[in-house]
Amino acid sequence: MYPDIRAEWWPWARWKLLRLLARFQPDFVVTSHEPANSLPLGILAKRRGYRWIADLGDPVLSPYTPIRWREHAESLERMVCERADLITLTAAGARDVLVQRHGVSPEKFLVATQGYAGVQAAPSGCKVVVFDRNRLELFYAGSFYSFRKPDELISAVVRANGTRLSVASINPPMELLEAARKYPDSIRLLGFVPHAAAIQAQRECDLLVNLANADPIQVPGKLFEYLGAGRPILHIGGSEEDESGKIVMQTGSGWSLPNRREAILDFLGNYEREEGAELMAMRDKMKIDEFSWKSVAHRLLAQLQCIYAVASRAEDPQQYMRGA
Repeated sequence: MYPDIRAEWWPWARWKLLRLLARFQPDFVVTSHEPANSLPLGILAKRRGYRWIADLGDPVLSPYTPIRWREHAESLERMVCERADLITLTAAGARDVLVQRHGVSPEKFLVATQGYAGVQAAPSGCKVVVFDRNRLELFYAGSFYSFRKPDELISAVVRANGTRLSVASINPPMELLEAARKYPDSIRLLGFVPHAAAIQAQRECDLLVNLANADPIQVPGKLFEYLGAGRPILHIGGSEEDESGKIVMQTGSGWSLPNRREAILDFLGNYEREEGAELMAMRDKMKIDEFSWKSVAHRLLAQLQCIYAVASRAEDPQQYMRGA
């Protein structure tokens, strides 16, 4: 079953979708990927005459797609590009890949990144992460996947005097568990941290650590939350094509380093808090504001209103006036 056992959901989802369409007659049907089993529902809605927004996020065909499914994934991806009224993606690099791969117009895509919210206070009794001002405190929050390798970072941190890496994650990899056992003064595992407390910790550490994905066009959602924290970002693993590194550098929010121990160790050994404070004072606030949830929502709404207006004028001028 493609993409996996979750495809069993399809018959019930199809049955429910058809009834919802008949009942509500929506202006748009939005399908969310991943998993890819939602996309055929969008194709079905489009065949029934509804406007379809494919919230793709990332390409369907990706480096981690199993070999047996790559042809199928590319075919489904092409169908989405041809039939959807609008395709939202989380990175400009993903848009460029699909434009080149399927020969569709860039105007069919909207880069709607993940974002960050406003300042959130930790609720009463919430676990709070305490940092030592006599150390250089690094903080990483989020998941670890097989394509995010912390080996070089760990190796650099345990060799950097007066430096500690705190990790808020429910799935730390084995090498991180082992490093925390051997070097408790350098590696601190926090386990699960409530979101509000994690936000607070992001605003109080010295450096926020972001690890690049294996696919350079994919941007970890945590990076955008980091942008709203107002602390310097240390992005690790960025190549020249890496979208995450580009965002960090273009917004003036931090540094992008190769995933090599020597480069990371050299940076940590020469870093001063004053350097981070100066960077934060100079960063491009307008570019950072573009990644707030409010800004992302406004861009999406404007695009939907445009599609609705054009389609409504073509279908029924009176319906367009009512909608406007």
